[in-house]
This record gives sequence, structure tokens and C-alpha cells, in this order.
Amino acid sequence: MLKNKWKYEYITTAIALIVILTLILFRWLYTKTNSDFGNIITDIATIIGSIATATSVLYLTAQIKLQRNKSNTELVLNLYRDFFNNKSYSELFSIIDNDYYKMCDSELSLNHVLEVIIESEPFYSESIRDKRTEIESRFKFYLPEEKDLSNYMNFFNSVGKLIQENKEIKGISESIFKYQIEKTLSHPIVLNYLFKGKFEGVLAFEHKVNVPFFFYGTLKNIDDRNKNLEKKFNWEDNKKCKLFGYKIIEISNKDWAYPALIEDKNSSIQGVYTEAKEVNFITLFKVIDDYEEVGVLYERRIDWIQLDNSLEKKLCWIYFKKS
Repeated sequence: MLKNKWKYEYITTAIALIVILTLILFRWLYTKTNSDFGNIITDIATIIGSIATATSVLYLTAQIKLQRNKSNTELVLNLYRDFFNNKSYSELFSIIDNDYYKMCDSELSLNHVLEVIIESEPFYSESIRDKRTEIESRFKFYLPEEKDLSNYMNFFNSVGKLIQENKEIKGISESIFKYQIEKTLSHPIVLNYLFKGKFEGVLAFEHKVNVPFFFYGTLKNIDDRNKNLEKKFNWEDNKKCKLFGYKIIEISNKDWAYPALIEDKNSSIQGVYTEAKEVNFITLFKVIDDYEEVGVLYERRIDWIQLDNSLEKKLCWIYFKKS
């Protein structure tokens, strides 16, 4: 259907050009006074030949473009088939794709499961082996290891590199892998793994996700976030929560003072849990990191908080004092 559409568009354009040039030709014939009939026929043949050549070039260009688009589409579709034909990829994605509330409870969220996968490196400890056994017996599936997650992320890293090198496949790649990428990047533990593993190619997809945070200082209130940050984001309503194992100290000089977190096993911090909704996380992190002066005053890491009046735990991004 697409091929016929392009074919008809170019043929129609060529016919229109022929009609216009023919009208010009007749006008020229009527106004020409010093040429004999043989010269006129020769001129007509030359013009028609030029029109035919131009039409052939237009048609050939259309066919080349169609073939290139077809090749790019087949390339991406083959990658999509490769993804689901790879048992390791499909098993890992089936875990990531499980509904959060159906699969998990307050003590074992999907982020907990992904943490265990990442810690399942070669020669992993007995405690990790016990956690793996518990998860596998609870959910009745084989739990992939860190090497499987690394290969999984490398697949999307490679597709992302292709997108960067060939802009023509960007749209179809983002459409075909949209669901897989959004589900994968919706978990802070995977985002953290992406940054640490330097899978920069994945960022070429530019998908938007919800990003969870724990705020305890100048960004605790939504109004303050909108006032202090150079860009406004759409935030979920705050939920009161606690972060255990840390205490607040003050970073200050003669001009300003900011709260910051340091480890203290016997302390806890009251703050709020919220999520930035449907954002490009690279843009979001840059804006907040600049405000928090990451690398100078703070560092951004993930950790677990517990919602007030609930046993539910959430993994989220937190700004700690730079170590």
C-alpha cells in the first residue's frame, strides 16, 4: 500500500509537469516566427526527452527511498524478533512486566527482586543465594542473574546506538520498543544500573517515565519546587514517610545554610515521598542536580523509605551529603 501511494504521487507530479511544460511549449510555438517546421519538431523532441528524463529520475528516487525505508523497517522488526526469541531477554522482561501490586508485597517489591538480580554476580554470597531461593520458591520461576540483566541492557544499548547513527529508524524503533523501554526504566534500580553501567545508548529512546524522590529540605513542598527549580514538573501529591539510618546535619557558610544527610544507624528522618510524572528523566535529573549542586555539595543515590502509617516501602532518589 505504501509503495503504491508513493508511486502514484510521483506519477501524478510528473503528469502535472508534462501538462504545464506542454502549455508553455504551445505558447512558444504560436509566438515563434523564424523557425521552420523541422526545427520546431526537433525542439519539441528535445523538451519531451528532458521531461521524460526528469520523470525517470523522480520515479527512481522514490523507489530508492521506498527500499531504504523497507530495509530500515525490516532491520527493526528483526531486532524485535531477536528480543523475544532470546530466552534470557524474554524471561527477564516477564519479571519486569509483572504488575507491581499483583507480584509484590510490602516486604518484597519488584525493585527488591531487581536488587537481588544485580547482586547475583559470579561467586555471590550465601545470603544472596538464600534470597534467590526465597524469591524463586515464592513466585515459581527461575531468577535471572546480573549477567542476564547486563546482556538485556546491552541489547537496548545497541539499538539506541543504531538510532543515534541512523535517524531514519528512530521513530519506528521507539514505537516498537516503547512498552519494553517504559516498563524497564520505570524502576529506579534499573535506572541506577543504567548510569553505573554506562549504557548511554539506551538514552536515545527519550521515553518519559515517573521518577520517585524523597525530599526532606528546601524541595519538600510542591510550591517550593516550582519556585526553586528552573523548570516546572508535574508532581504527585506528597506522602509523609521516613528514611531510616540517617540524620540531618547543616552545610553552611556565612551566606547560606542547607540540610544534608549523613549515615547514623540509630536515627531516622521525616520527609515526603513524591513522583515526577511522565518526565524525561535526563532533563529532570539535570535540573534538580544543578539546583542541589551535585558533585559539590550533594550526591544523588537510591535508597528505601517507609511510608507513614504503613509497612509499604518505596525505593526512590535521595540527595545525600557528598562523601
